[in-house]
Amino acid sequence: MAALFFVFALALFVPLEDISPQCGLSRFLSAMYSLDKPIFRASMGGRPIRALFVVIILVVFLAILAVGCFAGSFLTDRRRILADKVVIALVSVYLLYIISQTLGQIFYLRSCMEDNHRRTVNEKYASLLGPVFNYSITVRQTLLEQKHFSCQFLTDKDLSRDPGMLDFRIIAYFLYPVDLRNIRAEEQDCLVVYDKKNATQFVPADYRIVQKFDDRHLVAVRQDSL
Repeated sequence: MAALFFVFALALFVPLEDISPQCGLSRFLSAMYSLDKPIFRASMGGRPIRALFVVIILVVFLAILAVGCFAGSFLTDRRRILADKVVIALVSVYLLYIISQTLGQIFYLRSCMEDNHRRTVNEKYASLLGPVFNYSITVRQTLLEQKHFSCQFLTDKDLSRDPGMLDFRIIAYFLYPVDLRNIRAEEQDCLVVYDKKNATQFVPADYRIVQKFDDRHLVAVRQDSL
């Protein structure tokens, strides 16, 4: 019965927004669990989802109370029956909310999977790691064009702890085959400056800046190795 009232209340709202019942149900359940749009800020066709959800909850609650009162009218201990039905109504509303949340999580997971299938590998990395990934890819492309593979890394961040340690590991990983850790023990012929104040001041005189992102990020190459 609760499910019937759920669909009925949804049908009352959906036509007002020129949305099909299937689309309305999908949007409602998706809004029940969303990291980007919580239920109290989500909307469907211009109307807040919370209004629709409150109406559904009230309809279910009142419907159970009405059925309980009607059934209790034929019994002697009406007060006890009414109290029992109130408890049942509250539990039913709670279960309805939990079910809606679970379905919303399923819709959210499905939308994330569909979005991941559409994105490239680099787009997934950029979404997960943020600007540090884009910085690494851009630096690698610049250095590979110049044919330099051994670099010194300068930063104001503490590389012995996160987030500095994590940023350095991400950059070193995505810069490969550029050697940022001097693993090959080769003579360093380039300079990678990441998040360092007045970065240009730390570029040696015999180096030339080949890529400058801003005052804190740049790439320089030794001139005699160009």
